[in-house]
Amino acid sequence: MKKNSSMFALFYFLFFSLGLVKADTEKTKYVIASDSSFAPFVFQESSNQYTGIDMDLIKAIAEDQGFEIEITNPGFDAAINAVQSGQADGIIAGMSVTDARKETFDFSDSYYTANTILGVKESSTISSYEDLNGKTVGVKNGTASQTFLTEKSKQVRLQDQNFFRCCIYV
Repeated sequence: MKKNSSMFALFYFLFFSLGLVKADTEKTKYVIASDSSFAPFVFQESSNQYTGIDMDLIKAIAEDQGFEIEITNPGFDAAINAVQSGQADGIIAGMSVTDARKETFDFSDSYYTANTILGVKESSTISSYEDLNGKTVGVKNGTASQTFLTEKSKQVRLQDQNFFRCCIYV
């Protein structure tokens, strides 16, 4: 599968953001898509401004490399589609690097390692992932948590929803 060259913009700049080399940008402004529902990486604060680790990172890269950015926050799936269709030049989101995604996208070096954590009520009898067998678990579609649970136990029924905040977090 052909790599999506429009991913070049963001991930190429992540390398150059170390300050060792200045990027030779082709454009003066890049459209960067993100997922606004993935705190602490991107989220909307009380004043309706988007903030978080990813927002700080892309703004610092743009400043360091001397280009402007226009950030859109359509959500994770729409952000991926925007890059693939050429509506955005790159994406910055909590996207786990997988072999399947490497066939389509170019990635920067990882700047965060995702871990899966199970959170339940204090009164719950669930104390391990194995205790999820036969249970219905809400999980955000396409996340490392979904992959983990699918691989961990074929007996866990996953309730796929585009956005479902519940007991499984990355």
